[in-house]
Amino acid sequence: MRFEILTCEDAASPLILPAFNAKPFSIVVPAGGYVIGEGDGNIAITITRTCLPDCSNAGVVVVNTADYTATSSSDYISVQDEHVEFMPTTTATTATVNLTIVDDVNVEPDESLVMYIAIQVNGEIYHDSFTYIAITDDD
Repeated sequence: MRFEILTCEDAASPLILPAFNAKPFSIVVPAGGYVIGEGDGNIAITITRTCLPDCSNAGVVVVNTADYTATSSSDYISVQDEHVEFMPTTTATTATVNLTIVDDVNVEPDESLVMYIAIQVNGEIYHDSFTYIAITDDD
């Protein structure tokens, strides 16, 4: 979506704002993040959809991971543009994204990565959130 900012001096007639057809909703992930042991294999990240004022529309959330101190492919398998669909409902709903952790034999400090979660409407990303995932070494 693109918006132009107009001042009163720019307006020759009353401004008509475009209609936003999607009902808003928000996503919730733990602010403190997640902790997983290197040898645990997988972690399920739960995304909660809360609705403002209701959940009568479908929604899509796009999930991506990014290196912080952990490195993709040697510490975890990256998630890129994974789409999670929420169907219309009358209550808050949850979805799960699985992240695979790589168990290596290297003695290393605990590491972390970031998981970005964004709401997508009509192909445009308009809100995002993130959570940290800490990987504790088991060597």
